[in-house]
Amino acid sequence: MLKFDCPHCGQHIECDDSMYGSKVQCPVCKGDIIIPNQLKPEAKVATLSFSNSPAIQEDEDNEKDIFNLRPSAKAFLGQIIWGIILLPFVIGIFILLDVWIKRASLRYRLTNQRLFIQRGLIAKHIEEIELFRVKDATVYQGIFQRILGFGKITVLTTDDSTPRIEMIGIPNPINVKETLRTYYRASRKHEKVQVAEFIPS
Repeated sequence: MLKFDCPHCGQHIECDDSMYGSKVQCPVCKGDIIIPNQLKPEAKVATLSFSNSPAIQEDEDNEKDIFNLRPSAKAFLGQIIWGIILLPFVIGIFILLDVWIKRASLRYRLTNQRLFIQRGLIAKHIEEIELFRVKDATVYQGIFQRILGFGKITVLTTDDSTPRIEMIGIPNPINVKETLRTYYRASRKHEKVQVAEFIPS
C-alpha cells in the first residue's frame, strides 16, 4: 500500500501501490493529486476506493453544461393575456409573436467554467464570462414574481467589458442563483483566485 499526505489539505491517504502515478481527487478536499511512489506510515488515513479498475477522476478542465435556460413565459404574462384577448384582431397575433421572439432569442447557459448569454434568432450575439471573474449574484422578486415563481438575477463581475449581467424571467431564481454561486466559488478555488483580489487597491 502507498501512504502519503494530500498536498492541499494534509489529509493522510492510502491506496494500492498499483495506482502509482495516477491522478485522483482527495476524498476530503477534492483537490487533484498525482499519487507518489513512496511509503509513509501513518496511524490515521483516508482510503481511496474505486468500484471498477483504477480510474482517473474526471479532469476539472473538461467543460460540461450545468444548465440551459430561457426566460419563463410567466415573465410575459401580461402581454400573453392581452395577446389572447386581442387574438381575433391582427394586433393580438403580433403581441403573441413578440413574446415568442423575446423568449426564443435569449438563452442563458452555465457550464462549470463559464456563463454564456446568447441573444438573437438568426444573427446571434454571445457574451461569455469566466466564472472565476464573478464577484456576486443577487435575486430580485416582486410579489407577483414570487407567486408565479420567477425573478431576475443580477450578476456582478470583474470583466471590464461586461461588469453587470441581468438575467430576466428566470424560473426558480433562488435555486439558479445558488447553483451559479456553487460553481463560481469552485472556479475561483480552481484558478486560485482569492476574494481579496476583488477589492480595489
